[in-house]
Amino acid sequence: MDHFVDIFVTYQKRGKETDPGEIAKLDALLSQWTSPDSRGKRRADSDNDSFSIKCVGVFDTVGSVGLPEELTHKSPSVKSIFGFPNKELGEHIEHAYQALAINEIRLDFDCCKFAQTDGGRRKGQILKQCWFSGDHSDIGGGWQEHDLSDITLAWMVANIGDMLSIDIAYIFSLLDPVAPWGERHPHNPRTGIFALSKEHVRTLPTVTNNITHETIHPSVLRQKQSISFDPALVCKLLPLEEELQKKWPYIEGKHHEHKVDGAVYARSITFFYNRL
Repeated sequence: MDHFVDIFVTYQKRGKETDPGEIAKLDALLSQWTSPDSRGKRRADSDNDSFSIKCVGVFDTVGSVGLPEELTHKSPSVKSIFGFPNKELGEHIEHAYQALAINEIRLDFDCCKFAQTDGGRRKGQILKQCWFSGDHSDIGGGWQEHDLSDITLAWMVANIGDMLSIDIAYIFSLLDPVAPWGERHPHNPRTGIFALSKEHVRTLPTVTNNITHETIHPSVLRQKQSISFDPALVCKLLPLEEELQKKWPYIEGKHHEHKVDGAVYARSITFFYNRL
């Protein structure tokens, strides 16, 4: 970050410049950060363990900007603003965790799953990608009724707890469930402006593998319209998650759950039935 201002200003000038000679000069200035052997390409490694990033934790990362195709008019310039063209997990990352949404059915919100490389496996890189009940915001948070995102948060905290100092009591104090553990219905993601979006049912794993390392969270089995998975795909709860399940502060009658559109939920699981 020591040279961020210089880099930023130079890039701004480069974007506005039209004279070929000046563009060449600006490119030369930037080359110390953009060329393959430049200082800008070197990775920090304070403990000489060959990993420069300790952990990446994400909640249902999507591969596009997230606006309905009908609004972007299929414009590549719009769709690529926040796109992720490369899904390979860099071998410089030691741990990577991603919570994925089973019931997200918007085409423009299709998930971007990490793929582990041979180099990452050789170095002992840890990758976990776990599927949960819910739409995109049920996984990453944002709904007023946040039972499902509380479960994904606990999963993430349980995995990274030995790397960070986390106030577990505070996290537990945020719980205000409208249903028993794991039983809150997923929200309908195709509402408001996203009612225009095209539908796409995500593909769940039928077996685990050493590339994407996908599993199914046990809470999924608590859904009334759940399906059967290969037991080998269902991960075990970590100690913190077991504690959360035991202390889940659901009080019957305290809240009235807003039900999801049953037709939408049915479409998001019918495909899974047909595959198994």
